[in-house]
Amino acid sequence: MREFDEQSQVKPHTTRNDALEAEARDSFGPRRRIVGNRVELEDTAKAAPPGKLVGKSNGEHEIHVSVFVKSKGSEQAMDDTLQKITSGKQKPLTDAEFNASFGADPASKKRVEDFAAKNSLKVDKADAVSGQIKLSGKVKDFNTAFGVDLVDYNDGANVNVDHLRPLSVTKDIAGDVQGVFGLSGRRQAQSHVKIEPVDSSLFAPALASKSFLPNEVADIYNFPKESLGANQSVGIIELGGGIDLKDNATYYNENGLKVPSIQVVELDGAKNKTGTAADGEVVLDSQVIGAVAPDANQQLIFTANTDEGFLDAVNRAVFPEAGEKQNTAISMSWGSAETNWSDQATHNMNLAFKKAALKGISVFAASGDHGINDETNQATVDYPAADPFVTGTGGTSLERSGKEAVWNQGKDEDGTLWATGGGISQKFDVPDFQQNTHMPDSLLPGGKPGRGVPDIAGDASSATGYRIRVNGEEQVAGGTSAVAPLYSALTMRLNGALGHPVGDFNPILYKNANSGIFRDVVNGANDGYKATVGWDAVTGFGAIDGQKFLDLLRSQGS
Repeated sequence: MREFDEQSQVKPHTTRNDALEAEARDSFGPRRRIVGNRVELEDTAKAAPPGKLVGKSNGEHEIHVSVFVKSKGSEQAMDDTLQKITSGKQKPLTDAEFNASFGADPASKKRVEDFAAKNSLKVDKADAVSGQIKLSGKVKDFNTAFGVDLVDYNDGANVNVDHLRPLSVTKDIAGDVQGVFGLSGRRQAQSHVKIEPVDSSLFAPALASKSFLPNEVADIYNFPKESLGANQSVGIIELGGGIDLKDNATYYNENGLKVPSIQVVELDGAKNKTGTAADGEVVLDSQVIGAVAPDANQQLIFTANTDEGFLDAVNRAVFPEAGEKQNTAISMSWGSAETNWSDQATHNMNLAFKKAALKGISVFAASGDHGINDETNQATVDYPAADPFVTGTGGTSLERSGKEAVWNQGKDEDGTLWATGGGISQKFDVPDFQQNTHMPDSLLPGGKPGRGVPDIAGDASSATGYRIRVNGEEQVAGGTSAVAPLYSALTMRLNGALGHPVGDFNPILYKNANSGIFRDVVNGANDGYKATVGWDAVTGFGAIDGQKFLDLLRSQGS
């Protein structure tokens, strides 16, 4: 009965008093409902998660929560600065310039810290740049602070804390808080990888003739070789799994490749721990980048598979701590249908990616491995690939001859479709850079125009995939998971050759749609959209010819 009791306390957003609604909109932004001295945070009510309700959370149990406070500069000011950067009128912001204009608002930060103290919550971290305030304390104190009654759900693997009714804060800090994460422990994303275990005795030469070392794919795509990523660093986000660094070194040594530098970062209780299926994802990401950009540093960030964990990892990749290198690219091979994300989560993720663009960081995300439905029952796209400040990477099937088609391996025996994700976002409007791009109608009944996904593509078929080594076993891996690290590695080469970061890829790609830098893919479909000449919602513009892209950037003074 607790589930029904908790559900009944969700405040409907369709029966608000007009005066209250106007007051909330004027004081704290749209769609924030005022109840007494408290203001509800937008889009924080939740449907019951999958699994079984266990009961109320133990009030004495200790948990941690991330609160993000507003920046000194408005989102409009960020957009205006990005427009100058995109048009070439301004270079990406240095750390000092970013901190001066868009670091955390000091007054907001102080008010939230005071709010925590009043509610017996400990401030473990208060970052004056990213605006992240990490709080820890007892469940009962978080209940009081954020106006909820936390409960425990068993999802079949773990018992997680969660809430159903919306979060709220006192009026005095409502204008300071951008988002609150950590009061829901439900799983947020899945990896986008398809692994094919192989018999090592049969690995060569038959299988080797069809699969590739990652650097061989880079050669087919004509990635420039004057730099292999020296003095560069890439953040790689992992929401599970682990990598055996000793076994990882064996992979490079056996294939005559340089062993890259890898720095492991562990957040929100996650560890670099091997022994699960997600190990293949971690290894694929790292070994693709290591083989293609061996001189680049890898910041391998392990985090909890929650919206809080994902957001914390993105912020860590954008804002390094003492002793860590500044990343100029971020690779994400995890995601889920955008319908699985709350507006609060996508808004805060979008802000983090916008801040990355301001700092000249290129961000890549896999577009999904299950066609137009992305493991749902309707046409949708994968997030974060659908974010306008992220370059979504779709999948192709590549042959050694260079022949290439859409990646669509059909359905497994269990009915799972393995094909590149792509389509039209229903959360994000058509961004400026796609305004002159012919996009198909959304295949979602009643769907509206929106951001088209993906932007580019690369080899993702496990039938013509990447040879990797996972916990001592040779495997061939595919999935759009391979493509995000592939282009992150290209970015390491480009940045090293140019002597400065390329930054946000999307405005550059769409501005130069007809420049000849793309290997267009025109054959195939993802069980919904079809590949066509030019951009399509299957493989975007196709694969990038890396050397041509570098030549173009230089010719344009980049």
